[in-house]
Amino acid sequence: MSDKEDKKTERKEKAKAFWQEYRQAVSDAKKEQDKLYEKDRIKSTDERAAEARTKEKKKSPQATAARIVMDGFEKKGALRASKAIDVSALKDLPLATPTISYTIANLVKQGVIIQTEDNKYYYSKEGYQKLEKSFLRGYTLIFVIPIAAAIALWLILKFM
Repeated sequence: MSDKEDKKTERKEKAKAFWQEYRQAVSDAKKEQDKLYEKDRIKSTDERAAEARTKEKKKSPQATAARIVMDGFEKKGALRASKAIDVSALKDLPLATPTISYTIANLVKQGVIIQTEDNKYYYSKEGYQKLEKSFLRGYTLIFVIPIAAAIALWLILKFM
């Protein structure tokens, strides 16, 4: 009987050691998670906004050129008519001059870049938001209309 009791005691001790290690590992993981959460919580609003802009950047070449041009206007502080800048102020952008001209012309046409009476330009965040909304509406229509038509067709076929 003593051999069985020894094995039983040994198993209990192994189980107890396992659960102690497990609890310690869980505790360590929670502490690490809390550290990461605290680090993320401390980030400033500006850092979060910069991360969001980085995530939302498009991958197509034209969208990238547009983003570079819009960021150029933001860096120069040209966000309203009184702070408008000449196009030559953007010559240091990492784009070819024809690309900058083409991109600015498209953005002016779309109302994202506004041209003043003295041929200076500024970036309109409101214009950009309107452009985003129009794209969203367009894509919504592309998906909603076919789905609604399919549901209507299904209802017609089911109840006739």
